[in-house]
Amino acid sequence: MKVSKTKKFIYSIFGFKVESNMPFSTFLLEAEEEPDVSFFCFPATGRRDVSGLTPVYKREFRSLGKGATFILHRFKGYDVLHFSDINADFYIEDRKITCYLSDPEVDLTLMELHLLGVVFSYWLECRGIVVLHASSVVAGDRAVVFLNSSRGSKSVIAATLLEKGLLLLSDDMLPVEFTEGRVMARPSYPQMRLWPEDARRFIRNAKKCKIVHPLYPKCRIFVGQEFGSFCNSIRPVECIYLPEMMSDSKGIEIVDCSKREAFVELIGNSYIAKILQVEKLYKQRMQLLAEIVRNVPFRKIRYPAGFSQLPSLSEAILDSISSG
Repeated sequence: MKVSKTKKFIYSIFGFKVESNMPFSTFLLEAEEEPDVSFFCFPATGRRDVSGLTPVYKREFRSLGKGATFILHRFKGYDVLHFSDINADFYIEDRKITCYLSDPEVDLTLMELHLLGVVFSYWLECRGIVVLHASSVVAGDRAVVFLNSSRGSKSVIAATLLEKGLLLLSDDMLPVEFTEGRVMARPSYPQMRLWPEDARRFIRNAKKCKIVHPLYPKCRIFVGQEFGSFCNSIRPVECIYLPEMMSDSKGIEIVDCSKREAFVELIGNSYIAKILQVEKLYKQRMQLLAEIVRNVPFRKIRYPAGFSQLPSLSEAILDSISSG
């Protein structure tokens, strides 16, 4: 995958039309309408040197098997996100995201993962759109959301419901906004990421699926071609579920969640919560999270471990959705 010097592409990403000079490896839908935002990659020459400035946020993370650093700078009219693992700066403006690459041989797949993760999350949050670590499917015309949990297997639950005929809205990262008195969920793109053992449960030729990255060997599942169907339109949120797989559970239990616990779970499952604890963004998103809790029911799902439980789990969720 190489950055194009001449050709431009327009993709549908998170409900926005994005113009770019990159042929993405992620499965994206192409669009023909006028773009809402642009993303372009260029060599680092000519960019502003921010290395000596004090950042508003900095954290260490693991990448490519070693330590790396993420840094946020804020300026009048634009912000700069720096990722040391690819030595790249993302300049964030209202209708433009620009990536400056210092190394012409950089790992573009890793750059793409940063773009479609932290970078776009930050751009969306700056526009007043909360980004949750969640998967979502569409039942009827409404979005059903499963918050992330290391004990909950949100993507496996979503894939199980796709087998029942529901549509994927988003996997792993869900943009949510409050508009005209309703909580609305935005589509991501027609791809799921599943561990190989989970992918084999849903895809007959899972061994042929491409992996996300050599150091992140989840399978890329092209929804709409390899498996299931995708919904590429904004949908009102019907319910938000908090799944928890219980090794000692004897059955499936779905119960209402208190508003206090729901609010705490939303904070904990925000995609870039720690980064957003700066200046006006933190207060803005707390208000948005409060609106979500006030307007959407939350329910806990406790269920037994094992693939054999998934058919019963999907039926229980469908019954819960239909009963309101």
